[in-house]
Amino acid sequence: MTERILIVEDDPATREGLTMLLETLGYSVATAADGLAALATLKAEPPDVMLLDLILPGDISGIQILQTARQVVPQVGAIVMTGYPSAETTVEALRLGAFDYLTKPFDLGRMSGLLTQLVTRQRQARPATETLGQLETISRCNRIGIYSVDLTGTFTYWGCSGLLGYLAEEVTGRASLAALVLTPGFDMAMELEACRRAGSTLREYRVRRKDGAVLTVRTKLVSLFDPEHRPIGYAAYLLDVSEEQRLRAAQQEQLLEMENRLREQTQLADAVRIFGEATRNGVRLPDLISVGLAAVLGSVVGTRFAWCFLRTGLDEGLRPVPVEDERQVFLGGAAHAGDDPRVSAVGLCDAGPCDCVRKLAGLQVLPLQPIMVPCRRLAALDESGAGASAGHLSIPLVFRGDVIGILNVANERYGAFTSEDASRLAVLADALAAGIAATRLAVQAETRTQHLRETQGRTDRTERLRAVGELASGVAHDFNNLLTAILGSAELLSRTEEDPHRREELQTIRRAARDGAEMVRRILEYTRARREPHLVAVDLPKVVREALELTRGRWKNAVQARGVTIEIHLELQSVPQVAGNPSELREMLTNLILNAVDAMPHGGHLTLGTHPAPSQSEDPPEWIEVTVADTGAGMAPEILDRIFDPFFSTKEGSGVGLGLAVAHGIVERHQGEIAVRSVPEEGTTFAVRLPAASDDLAQLPAEASGGPDPVGEAVAFQPSAHAARILVVDDEPKLAQLLRSFLELQGHRVWTVTEGAAAVALLADHPFDLLLTDLGMPEMNGWDVAREARRVRPRLPVIMVSGWGAQIDPQQVAETGVAEVIQKPYTFETIHQVIESVLRQHPPDASA
Repeated sequence: MTERILIVEDDPATREGLTMLLETLGYSVATAADGLAALATLKAEPPDVMLLDLILPGDISGIQILQTARQVVPQVGAIVMTGYPSAETTVEALRLGAFDYLTKPFDLGRMSGLLTQLVTRQRQARPATETLGQLETISRCNRIGIYSVDLTGTFTYWGCSGLLGYLAEEVTGRASLAALVLTPGFDMAMELEACRRAGSTLREYRVRRKDGAVLTVRTKLVSLFDPEHRPIGYAAYLLDVSEEQRLRAAQQEQLLEMENRLREQTQLADAVRIFGEATRNGVRLPDLISVGLAAVLGSVVGTRFAWCFLRTGLDEGLRPVPVEDERQVFLGGAAHAGDDPRVSAVGLCDAGPCDCVRKLAGLQVLPLQPIMVPCRRLAALDESGAGASAGHLSIPLVFRGDVIGILNVANERYGAFTSEDASRLAVLADALAAGIAATRLAVQAETRTQHLRETQGRTDRTERLRAVGELASGVAHDFNNLLTAILGSAELLSRTEEDPHRREELQTIRRAARDGAEMVRRILEYTRARREPHLVAVDLPKVVREALELTRGRWKNAVQARGVTIEIHLELQSVPQVAGNPSELREMLTNLILNAVDAMPHGGHLTLGTHPAPSQSEDPPEWIEVTVADTGAGMAPEILDRIFDPFFSTKEGSGVGLGLAVAHGIVERHQGEIAVRSVPEEGTTFAVRLPAASDDLAQLPAEASGGPDPVGEAVAFQPSAHAARILVVDDEPKLAQLLRSFLELQGHRVWTVTEGAAAVALLADHPFDLLLTDLGMPEMNGWDVAREARRVRPRLPVIMVSGWGAQIDPQQVAETGVAEVIQKPYTFETIHQVIESVLRQHPPDASA
């Protein structure tokens, strides 16, 4: 008969592997991935044996499956599997009838052996068929017997010869089993009466075979009736359950052994846990070793001495770690052996290295496996007469593949340890090694802690500043729109207001609006002032190439459009990586490249190079230098003194004087140096020195950068000398209407729209003299409107109005043909002056 095995396992790989193995061994296999499927299979097609994972997905655990199986299909044997063994769960599984347990990953040989034992037991315990003819056949074996008696208890049939050794003729006609039954209190008449009342009984007795052997049998006694249902006697079968009891006793013994083993493992886990807590609590290294060695002495019975040596470096020898302890412990040469005075006299490992230490220290490669090492000083302590072979177990302390020390342990016999004790010591050694390594790392980290505390404040300030900057940038446009509405409305009212008191109040409103604009400017200026770079190892030549590519539009496309050429020369040597922020270094190099391009309006040569900074020694360079050189106009000495000042610029009409200031701040934040050498009419060379990358990358606070220009004072204005047809585009209806009111007072004819598309449509149908458009609008912004206006009416002048401050790119202004840019909040005097200037250059068509 082929036994049927049910595998209950949620891991597909484990389930498939077990299926293939068991089918190869000749078993019929069914599988279930969770508790519900397992219970359904148990009830529908009960297996002979169940391999059960204790931890399953869903609401039904392995323990609950065992409980249900015990009630529904008690004949099913079970072997439990778990990857997270605990004493409580394993003991509970065995109490519920599990045959044994396997810990993942388990040995396939052990699994196969346990399965064979369980299948054998299941075969032996499989109940026999209830028919008499089958019982007679079965009774020929040595484990089962049947008999029948009449109502007086006299044997009328005897089929227990194979089981008990008595022949039928020796028993038939007799009236009692009392001579065979050893169980105290057995009475045949009382058994028959109990069967008559209940219809059947099931008992277990200890009986003696004819040859004197004692068996334990399970007996089922049933009443026999004639066709008229009148009692005529009793029949019984006997099943030898001695082997089952032996297996049960062995199982109980195994369970007890497992409990002891789990208790030892729990003690070991507690020792490791206590040691781990000591590590996490940041104790000093000597104290940590004391805790670890105390755990060794407390977790392995019979351990007398424990001491360790640590390596000061992977290429150095062993050195003792002087640590005190209260028990019989050698801690790096400090010997403590209770009341034994000879220990300190002999000076175990404290009067210079003994033979075992010399052996360990002399190994070119320290052992990665525990080894027994003879020790003459332990031999001097041995009173058993086997001192010549005395030694200790040396266990390597390994962390991430490196032997960082040796744990030495000696037992009371100064001899070898059992494999189980050696395994427990190896676990403790691993924990000790990890703790020592963690403590050393903690010591290293402690040297940086103070620095981190000092920089944390700067980091917090920088983060707050960054958050304020993001908020300020987000609201600057809208806030400038509000200030524009307030300032413009106040100016319009002041033109018609004759009451001096009210005019003074309107002046107060105008002054407050200007102050608000100045406040916005200062906030933006301040919040863009500081940030700390995140430093990494940077390939400087690569960053140079990236910055050159980013500026291609300026040094190639734009200059070639003017009919000139700038030749690029790269002198990029292979250099060590530098400590830097790639984004900021690109920004710094971009500013230097653009500065060089602007210095060569008629073309020239731009040379970029990287090389080790000059050094007086032959040691590897600690500084890397990047140079940006041009053949432009150069700078006079008085200009060189101010080139890194914020807002200082020699480029009239372009630039805001921040490029070199930003570059200087970036270099300073990188702990670098920037130098400039310039000769008028020959060119300029910027040399930036940056520190080579190291394990400790520094971060320094940033310097200030500029903000937008302040808003000018509002003054009285005169009507326009050039009445024009003006199209005003602004997505804020109030601002559009405000401009319309003012421009109409100036004598202009004004059309207003709030969408860019509507403006383009009007431009196609009406001959306007001037377009006044807001920059920040949804769907179609001011740049788009300006481009479309230039396409529809190429000669139409465009004035851009923006609430984004100094963030407008002058190059983009030129590319889109915008004549002027007015920053919000503006005064009507500014509007008046700008419009008059543009209309003087582009007079309105009087005939239209």
